[in-house]
Amino acid sequence: MTFDEIMSLVKDEMKLVEDALYSNIDTNVTVLNEVIRYLISSGGKRIRPLLTVLSAKAVSSKSTKYIELASIIEYLHNATLLHDDIIDGATHRRNIPSANHKYGNDIAVLTGDYLYSRSYILLTDIEDTKIQKILSKVALTMSEGEVIQLISTAKLDITLDDYLKIIRSKTAVLFSAACEVGAMIGDVADSETKCFAEFGEKLGIAFQMSDDLLDYIGNETETGKNRGTDLKEGKITIPLLLLLELVDNETKDKISKIVLNENIAINDFDYIRDLITTFSIDKMVSQMIIDNMNDAINALSKIKDSDYKKALISLANLLINRKN
Repeated sequence: MTFDEIMSLVKDEMKLVEDALYSNIDTNVTVLNEVIRYLISSGGKRIRPLLTVLSAKAVSSKSTKYIELASIIEYLHNATLLHDDIIDGATHRRNIPSANHKYGNDIAVLTGDYLYSRSYILLTDIEDTKIQKILSKVALTMSEGEVIQLISTAKLDITLDDYLKIIRSKTAVLFSAACEVGAMIGDVADSETKCFAEFGEKLGIAFQMSDDLLDYIGNETETGKNRGTDLKEGKITIPLLLLLELVDNETKDKISKIVLNENIAINDFDYIRDLITTFSIDKMVSQMIIDNMNDAINALSKIKDSDYKKALISLANLLINRKN
């Protein structure tokens, strides 16, 4: 299935999610309204709320509360984007000025705080303590992940386990929760909701690895990101991590100097990118992505077949093979 075919399958539900994103803002503070609407209308693909909707439909949910849940998931995601961009000093996101660059860091961080708070208020309407706990824990874990990544900046001794902990905390946990709570609204057995949670987690890991690889080998026009952004920010992601394990000490020292340099030149990035292709790091990362994707698909093996299950699997494949 193509992305358009997937969206067409749940177009009515996703329209309700989109409406909820705007109607649930609920603030008379003009600047908050403006910043949140700027974020919502900035061109995101709504991947996480889409996962929630598809998961709910895959278990034939009779409740429509997954619409509200999907909007909460997107609010949480946008709150993290606001805070991430402030920490990273980002100037652009999705090919337009980032909110912190357009409105200033003070307004951006407070808008992120508002979105978190608004999400928790909306969660009370769900009236399900299990779901409330899951999403509250997600917000906590994502905050921890951001701190772990921050203190790991430019540390070349970071391990694969460290890296996986960061991407699970920052990315996979929200993917997992998006799928799990969507299924929970369908009032199915815990064993089934855990299948959706595992699917989301493995997909989230594959998605982040794919994103990290694109930062080195992707096309700027297609990704909408400046190449080498992670390198410039001192983030030791999976391509660089694997490269450091294979190069000799002299090359490792040269890479270290580049990572620690606050003003990384284009030729420095090109040097590391060329090493990544020379040592076939791109192929190694691609295989890790495929392995996690296979685990994700296998997690849904016990879920009954339907167009919605097919859409989840198709969406997963599209996400890891994307160019932006």
